[in-house]
Amino acid sequence: TYQYESGDIRLGGEIQGKPDNMQLWAMESSLLLKVHEEHCRGVELRDPEDTYASAPETNTIQEGVENMQHHAQFWAILITLVGQAFAFHKCFWQGLSWMALGGYYIIQTRDKFNDLEIWIEDHRGKASKIAYRHHDKPNDGLGLRLCPTANQKPEFEKRLEQASRLSSRVKNTSFKISEAWITCECAY
Repeated sequence: TYQYESGDIRLGGEIQGKPDNMQLWAMESSLLLKVHEEHCRGVELRDPEDTYASAPETNTIQEGVENMQHHAQFWAILITLVGQAFAFHKCFWQGLSWMALGGYYIIQTRDKFNDLEIWIEDHRGKASKIAYRHHDKPNDGLGLRLCPTANQKPEFEKRLEQASRLSSRVKNTSFKISEAWITCECAY
């Protein structure tokens, strides 16, 4: 939720625009990440935007998804405890599962686990379904269009579009060499 509702406890202190917000959130989130790591074995959480669930190779994709759901719920509880909000509508999950075949590992397709879903409850007990994103689709929330399968085509297409847009803007403009260089550096 992004607003106070009746019955909510009003939290004082941090407001947008205060100069020390970033430092305070860095301290808070570092502690939350440490608590999450201590209580959620099998999940590696590098930052609040990316959760990577790993499971021993004997586990099924079903167990991996259950693991992700449990640990995502734990993360939601942790951030609620410090007065933050989890924007469930911005969340998604991706799963990769491999099948051994003739000495090679082949990525299993989504239809191998179509019935799997992840639901997370907010602090009021209302459950939200976390959207599934195909494992070959990128996560563009971090500035790069990276796919769990290491597919780099979306990133290449994004960079090509940026370069095309930049070149179309400057093709009829008269620049000194130094100005053109600054323009190119600022675009990225």
